[in-house]
Amino acid sequence: MLDASGNSIPTFTLHGPSVTVPDIKESLVLLAPGSEAFVDLGYSHGTGYGISTCPTSTSVQITPPANTAALTIDWKLQPFGGATIQTLRCGEIVTSLVYVSAKL
Repeated sequence: MLDASGNSIPTFTLHGPSVTVPDIKESLVLLAPGSEAFVDLGYSHGTGYGISTCPTSTSVQITPPANTAALTIDWKLQPFGGATIQTLRCGEIVTSLVYVSAKL
């Protein structure tokens, strides 16, 4: 996560599953040019943490698997983590494995 000046905001990435991210079975994902893959992101936005607040990002950098260059996306996030207000951890985000969505 980045602030308005492009400075990093402490971010803690956990790998799912969680309450907000479904359990996805591990599998090899091969994509043809022009194909899409997906990743689910989950985070708490503060319910149950009283008046405590965490920093809000103005953009997010995401580095796709097997890449070294990050993509920067304008995205306002204010994720909270931790089980209680005493263990509050700002910037906690849970991610799923990369997956390919089945066509309906």
